[in-house]
Order: sequence, then structure tokens, then C-alpha cells
Amino acid sequence: MATFVLVHGAWHWGGCWDAVRLQLEAQGHSVYTPSLSMQPIATLDSHIRQVVAVFQEHDLVDVVLVGHSYAGVVVAGALACEPQRIQHTIFLDAFLPAPELSLMGQLMPRIGVAALRALTRFNPTLPAFISARGLGIRDPQQAQWVDAHLQPHPAATVFDPFNYTPVLEPARCTYITCRHAVQITGTDTLIGRLFARLLPASPLAKFARQAAAQGWVMRQLNTGHDAMVIAPQEVTQLFLEVLPSAPQMPTAQAVDSAPLTV
Repeated sequence: MATFVLVHGAWHWGGCWDAVRLQLEAQGHSVYTPSLSMQPIATLDSHIRQVVAVFQEHDLVDVVLVGHSYAGVVVAGALACEPQRIQHTIFLDAFLPAPELSLMGQLMPRIGVAALRALTRFNPTLPAFISARGLGIRDPQQAQWVDAHLQPHPAATVFDPFNYTPVLEPARCTYITCRHAVQITGTDTLIGRLFARLLPASPLAKFARQAAAQGWVMRQLNTGHDAMVIAPQEVTQLFLEVLPSAPQMPTAQAVDSAPLTV
């Protein structure tokens, strides 16, 4: 049986993986879903240390490490710190790191980054300007549940430079894209309006192209960004695919996922 560590993205919490976790555990796998600190003083480094602490506290080895969205940068840092513990890394519709650059520095011009940093100087958090609807969740009960749990995200984590050197071996990295891009819904706030103006329409597309160019395993889901909430069975099947003795996958039509052509 395998060990999975599933790391959530911005504004989220460990419980957003509950449906996937239950399916993996039902098949005998061990699953850890840490909640990253949302305290205003949290940094990218402290989030990476949180994930590393899970490895060390439970003496985990042969880990399938998964990062969703913002957590793509977090799990890449954890991989750099503890490569001997990780069997495979999965980036679920996730950001990828660039040496010495911040997450925001990869997405927008310097003047935009400076403006956003100025806005967070006295309140160092980013409000959840993407609601469940913007994350692609259409089921009313699921949307209500997610919206009730979204919380402000510590701003430093997206402005901190990435000072790690993970070895991202193509055969041990999978990138899963979600076909429907995120949509900024909180344009009633100044920060939301700035992000809507400065971010590309499909901000994660560049990272999928980067992963494909590096020869990673590529997969795609016909969902919105929060695939672990929207389609947990399909997400679970793709996670199991990376295991050496993976169960037979359903057909691409059955799970609506397939190798991605970028």
C-alpha cells in the first residue's frame, strides 16, 4: 500500500481533500492532508517546513506527494528538502516554481507585483477573491461547503522568492490540468479587481506547457480548478495511476481524463 501526502492550495484547508482521502483509505492507502497555516505571518518557507515536518514526524517513505494550485510551489520545496522520501510528485492544476522568483513574479510585471505588495503592507493577507463558483464548483451543497471554509491566505507566501533546487525527474512527475480555468469572482474588492486586470486569463496554462516540454506525465480532467471536490473518483484514479502496481484504469471516456496534448 502507498502513502499519499495531499497539500491544498491558497485559501483552502486540509479537509478539501476529504472525498479523495476516503477513497484512497478505502483501498488501504495511508493519507495525510495537512492544513497549511493561514496566519498572516506564514511564509513560503514555513509552509514548506510544515510539509517536511509531516514526513519527519511520521517517518514517511515512498511518498506520493500531491500539490494543488499554489501548493505546487510548496511540494516542490518539500521535494528539494527530502527527495529520498518521495516516490512521485503530482501537480494538480498547480503552479511550478522558478529559481529565485516568487509565484506572483512569474505571472505579472514588476509594477503589478509592487502594487499588490503595497496593498498588503498593513493587512498581510489575500482575501479569497475566487469563490467556489470561480473554482468551477457547480453543485450548490459543495459550493456552500467550500465557500464557508475559504479563508484569507498569507500574502508573503506568493511574494517570497523560491530558494530551493528540487530535482524534477520527468518519469517521477505528473501534471494534471483542469480544462476550465479559474475565474476571479471577487471584483468588488480592490485586490480582486487588480488580480482580474493583471493575471492572464488562464494563469496555469504556462505551467502545463512547461511540464509537457520537460517530458512529464501529462493528464487532463474535464473539470474546474477544484477537481478534488468536483470529481474525487476521477482524481483518485489518476493518483493511483502513478503507483508501480496501479489498478487498471477505466477508459478515458469513463473518467473523462486522458494524456494531455499541450
